[in-house]
Amino acid sequence: MNIFRLVADLMHLASIFILLLKIKKTKSCISFKTQLLYAIVFVTRYLDLFTKYISLYNTLMKLFFIASSVYILYLMHIRYKATYDASLDTFRVEYLLVPSIVLGIATTSLYTVNEILWTFSIWLESVAILPQLFMLQKTGEAETITTHYLGALGAYRGLYILNWIYRSYLGEHIEWVSCVAGLLQTALYSDFFYIYYNKVLKGEKFELPKQIEHSQPEDVVQFCFDYFLSRLPQDSTPVHPNDLVPLESIKEDAPLDTTTDTFPIQNTTPPPFKATRRVSVSAESIQPKRLKSVHETPKAQSERDMIYSSLQSHFLFKTIEREQRYQVIEIMQPRSFVEGESVIEQGAAGDFFYVVSQGTLDCLVDGKRVERYGRGGSFGELALMYNAPRAASLIATSDGLLWALDRLAFRSVIMESNHTKRSLHTSFLQQVPLFQSLELAEIHKIADALETERFDDGQVVIEIGDLGDCFYLIEEGTAQCLDENMQKINQLDKGDYFGELALIHDRPRAATVVAEGALKCVTLSKLAFIRLLGPVMDILKRNTTHYHAVLRETVEE
Repeated sequence: MNIFRLVADLMHLASIFILLLKIKKTKSCISFKTQLLYAIVFVTRYLDLFTKYISLYNTLMKLFFIASSVYILYLMHIRYKATYDASLDTFRVEYLLVPSIVLGIATTSLYTVNEILWTFSIWLESVAILPQLFMLQKTGEAETITTHYLGALGAYRGLYILNWIYRSYLGEHIEWVSCVAGLLQTALYSDFFYIYYNKVLKGEKFELPKQIEHSQPEDVVQFCFDYFLSRLPQDSTPVHPNDLVPLESIKEDAPLDTTTDTFPIQNTTPPPFKATRRVSVSAESIQPKRLKSVHETPKAQSERDMIYSSLQSHFLFKTIEREQRYQVIEIMQPRSFVEGESVIEQGAAGDFFYVVSQGTLDCLVDGKRVERYGRGGSFGELALMYNAPRAASLIATSDGLLWALDRLAFRSVIMESNHTKRSLHTSFLQQVPLFQSLELAEIHKIADALETERFDDGQVVIEIGDLGDCFYLIEEGTAQCLDENMQKINQLDKGDYFGELALIHDRPRAATVVAEGALKCVTLSKLAFIRLLGPVMDILKRNTTHYHAVLRETVEE
């Protein structure tokens, strides 16, 4: 054995270990079809294990490749099946198998079973990487581990070519099928090597993680936002004038969106400006602890109810939880106005969102009234999201009172609430036995994806026969699990979960769950369930067996 053959075999071994690491670490961007083809290659090629002995090294290598390929198939098809995305692995393997079979029969040197299968395996190995390369091109992702796996395979093939050249130089016989198939396989890697060179070897290192480690910001999300915002001016490029939308194409009678601060643009020629790539609007950076300095104003219960009703139907507040709405209500400050006063001026900077408590105001755009607001009406919501000039003027038509919400106070409430919610969800998940094997970073990802739902006594949470779209964890309260005859199967308490059967097996709900008293659950959507719960999927599947056993006992009773 020469040095080229030895190093090539070691690179082949390295590719297998890299692949196993990739599967266990990220569980993504690996083609099951390529691994299936490799398993076929190894099984058909190494049948001579039963007919002849070459050396201990040769035997061990053959056994390793067969065993590792079967183990990889087990990981991908059984253990981590929930994380496999078949929509990305769409290459038609029959286009590879059929030609390889034909070539295996047509180009074999001896018409024996072992020789035909050996020749078939050589041709199949030369193209088995195609599904993986096709997936790489389709996803557009060049993850480090995936590229190192393909790089190791490419090095293995390249070294084998040097091995053949060296053996030919020594006068040894080389099978022409191996040479041609090996050159074909190496050629298929050429496109990948271009990606590897540009994305991995020449690619710039992503510096944000180092920035975070160095700065240790109190609010990581805000720090990331400010970091990317600071990079935008560096990356801005001029826009060609032909790419701009002509102002004359905007109709003067465009419909008015009364739910936001946006109004039709009038047909007036704007001042000249230097066209650049659009930069995202933004708001100022704040610290979460600023909430402690926010002043709460006492309010009558009728005022709280009125403001809550107004916020509940508003698009900006629909997605925040009830506790956050009450926090927002408490920090709103009163502002009185008199008839004729200009509460908001068109074009001025906006910092407040308002809810009308008493009196009326007219909304004017370029002096023309487009809306009138009375008790419960709200306006100025865009000021809560970013710095933007007011799109209209608000003129008081009577004396009255407004409840004003400052942008910084609003963002403080949301940030503090989200931080608290994440901490509570993380603490809760760490107490659930199902998640005790997970790393903290994995628990944080699940905590960020959870949504809270509340149910009253007797309310149906899920019903038998319905399609499953969520996974539930009980955070507070108790629920009853019922069969189709409304007979109790078991009781669910804090930390228990349900709804996973429909998601694992992709079939309708197998039982009805009803709240017993006030019930608070956290839910995980079907997409997040599949994406985030891969590491505990085996536990969930094992527990389904226990569930069916309990169900059988209930039926027998």
